[in-house]
Amino acid sequence: MTAIPVETHTPTTHVLARFEHNGYDDSDFYAIVWDGHRAGLTEYGSTRYYGGTNPGPDATAAHHAAARAWILAPLTDQLRADAEAHARALDQGCAARSTTTRGKNHGVTGQIKRLTERRFRGHATLRALIVIHGTGEQRWMDADRLERTDPEPIDDNAINDRARYLAERADWLDLIHRAGLRHGAWS
Repeated sequence: MTAIPVETHTPTTHVLARFEHNGYDDSDFYAIVWDGHRAGLTEYGSTRYYGGTNPGPDATAAHHAAARAWILAPLTDQLRADAEAHARALDQGCAARSTTTRGKNHGVTGQIKRLTERRFRGHATLRALIVIHGTGEQRWMDADRLERTDPEPIDDNAINDRARYLAERADWLDLIHRAGLRHGAWS
């Protein structure tokens, strides 16, 4: 009688976190896994059907450290994009210029005195009252036709420090969400 060799399966993924998504009637079970190069999302069970899979063994401290180092780059990029959007956002008292290419508002620069929302047929648009430099004339303009000329400075050191802080302390679901990673884009 010959012995049948037993294949030892060495898992290629390690589980960083497990969570459950509760639906109306059923629950789905997910795991965020680390494969040594990047993190991914896998569904390993559900109450919709019988059975399920084992997503792998739990990750060690070394796996967590490597995964947190990996997520630092997309997390920093997302925090920087958020800071740039905030710096360009129109605010009362900021300097702005018109982006229209023709008409009476072409090339107009001034200071925003007031921002308000205007509703017309169920659609809301943001309007700005701008005080034109030099003449002091006031005009209402659509805010999407204005750009800020004095954006707030962005502190790269503060962004990097915030990203490192979050990568060290936040849970995995929060990190994936904050980094702007969606299923399919990061697995």
